[in-house]
Amino acid sequence: MALAWTSDVKNNWAIDWLRWSGFSKFWGQLVREHMRVKRRHELDMKTELVGSTVHAVVDALTVDERFDNVSSPSCSLLGRERTASAAS
Repeated sequence: MALAWTSDVKNNWAIDWLRWSGFSKFWGQLVREHMRVKRRHELDMKTELVGSTVHAVVDALTVDERFDNVSSPSCSLLGRERTASAAS
């Protein structure tokens, strides 16, 4: 979907638009309707530090609220030196 506005929104050619009581609401609705849809699926992660081990848990669910067992999650840990480390 695309949206193109080829006039101004100032008092040059759009003076009647500016006087219209629904001007602000119209533009707000128009922009929200055409905003880019977020495609990235973000998941909540719970972490717990047990001694020197970090436990990370992510519950990935599908649209129908079932566990998503086909995803391939990964995790990177950065230490004080900002180097990645992983535990098996």
